[in-house]
Amino acid sequence: MIFCAFLDPDSIRKASGLGEVGMDQLLGVLRDLLENCLLAETTDWQVGSELKEAIKAIPDTDLRKKAASILETFANRNRFASFLDPNGTSMNMSVAAVALANRDHAALDVIVTEVPPPYPEGRAEITSVTRFNSSQFASNRSRSARGITLHGGEFLAGQFFQEHFSRLLLVVEKFEIWDYAIGKYGFGGDYYPNLKWWIGFLSQADSDVELTIHTVGNQQSAIQRCLDLLCQDTCVRPMAEIHDKLPHERYLVTNAFTFDIGRGIDLIDPNTGMNRDIRIALSPPWRKR
Repeated sequence: MIFCAFLDPDSIRKASGLGEVGMDQLLGVLRDLLENCLLAETTDWQVGSELKEAIKAIPDTDLRKKAASILETFANRNRFASFLDPNGTSMNMSVAAVALANRDHAALDVIVTEVPPPYPEGRAEITSVTRFNSSQFASNRSRSARGITLHGGEFLAGQFFQEHFSRLLLVVEKFEIWDYAIGKYGFGGDYYPNLKWWIGFLSQADSDVELTIHTVGNQQSAIQRCLDLLCQDTCVRPMAEIHDKLPHERYLVTNAFTFDIGRGIDLIDPNTGMNRDIRIALSPPWRKR
């Protein structure tokens, strides 16, 4: 559902040199990536600054402002994922060469670059900015952005979280689950084992993360005690917050993305350890007013 893409600053330069058609293509690629992608960054934080400089050099003022606004949105939404390791590469290598050297990284899905082949072996697809729309990645990204519908039993719990939410651990430090049902219908039943799977997923983060459960009812103390117990000896710092009223829809909210998670916390069948019939979709940012 969430992907990670490397965008070569030279791709911006190439597109801006192709006139209006090239810039329309570039803006389209940027908007596509903004919908449900992170931007891969080096561990010494070079990509963002080089993308900014490449955009500054776009001759057309209106197009330059539009591209700069999209890049700023990536930054404001914490969408730069710093994991491309420049170690082992020469000091004067481009950021594109660093990305290609990291082609087999598990988090990297596509490399948009103007570097000609041959390329190193690896899992990430490689495409130029002008051929982006015909790439397999573009098709997969677009289809996933419309949401996913799963029949029960397609994924084990760990596989489900890895497949659909693992990229979030690269950039998100605070997770909020808005789910009226966990407080309204009692904290037992299927909610307790599902929380264990959620916390098991969040525990894979490299640093501390916050988990806040927003719900209704009068069970704040009971929920907090259970969360504290489940999160012992993990990197997860839990909190329960009670509200007078919440909408029927249930959400996973982060600073990077917001998801309508359908069934809320209760995504996994405790009897099988596999996903239930569920639909998950990207949602506009939402907060309790």
